[in-house]
Amino acid sequence: MPRLSGPIAEGFLPEIGFEGVTGDDAFGAYLKSDEYVAVSKVLPLSRLWCIVELAAALESDKPILFKCAIVTPGPGGGFTVTSGGAAAVEVLGNYEEMVDVLKAECSVAADKARELALIDARKVNTAVRQALLAGKAAVQTGAWELEAFRCGEPKPLEALPAERALRVLNAASAAGIVPVVQLLVGKVQIHKECHPLFMAAENGYHEVVQVLVAAGAK
Repeated sequence: MPRLSGPIAEGFLPEIGFEGVTGDDAFGAYLKSDEYVAVSKVLPLSRLWCIVELAAALESDKPILFKCAIVTPGPGGGFTVTSGGAAAVEVLGNYEEMVDVLKAECSVAADKARELALIDARKVNTAVRQALLAGKAAVQTGAWELEAFRCGEPKPLEALPAERALRVLNAASAAGIVPVVQLLVGKVQIHKECHPLFMAAENGYHEVVQVLVAAGAK
């Protein structure tokens, strides 16, 4: 990801607004702004060839992860990298709402038409949104085990202590990661008023909802 600043990293756009526009319309206002035009030239979510690579990763069953970090220059030409934090949550949450493969930019129209004809736009949109949401949830909950699982390392999740299991279940439910939810429902006590259920339902992850309901959530 490129370096991002301004309203997109200062809060959730519908809440803080953009150029006087609030609610869901704030996303549309941002996408039409000079600020977004400048960012879109290097933003993976808006460049055709990055979309092609994301589609290829999905076809090869490779995980897609998004993380945000702050790079702070230090003495002697060094630097410090700090990941996570409120800005990461805001950036990942904002872009999760704006993913649209069909709007990818490309300097040659024929290239765009050819490549998009080969891509399942709905599949890529869904996977990228899920990856952004998973990254956001992992930052919010500190659920690093979730990202390890998505990279093919299940042991931290399998060894998860009970006191962390609900936190990671919340993140996995919010991101719609069914295998993680299936693994964790046996590690936590599912109450009738189940917060993970609310998050999965809000984000439209019906299979996660079914798993949680079968475990006793209502």
